[in-house]
Amino acid sequence: MKIFDIYHSNIDKNLTIAVEEGFCIKGFIFGVFWALYHRMWAVVTISVLIAILSSISNHSISFFLNNLLMLVYGFFGQDFLAYKISKKYTFKDIVIAYSSEEAEIKYRNLNFKNNQKDNICTT
Repeated sequence: MKIFDIYHSNIDKNLTIAVEEGFCIKGFIFGVFWALYHRMWAVVTISVLIAILSSISNHSISFFLNNLLMLVYGFFGQDFLAYKISKKYTFKDIVIAYSSEEAEIKYRNLNFKNNQKDNICTT
């Protein structure tokens, strides 16, 4: 099972996004292309600048910096994505599930049950 962060849209309260925590294998393999797909412009710009600077230097430094960039995308890719999402969405909860769809369903069910308990009138 995986751990997901649940975010609610600041505009539409029915819109939720689940972001997986942990190592990002797609970010590790595809790097800059993964960041471009997710429109993380600052991360792409920094990566391209590092790649350009490393290509000017000797081959051993270039090899080291490129591998370091791969590891940064792998270990911090999901954090970069969560930071980008947090500008338009609000963090709500953490859910354990097998997929992002299941995480959203579990969160909605739990949220629905809690709302039902709050609406019960006691006399």
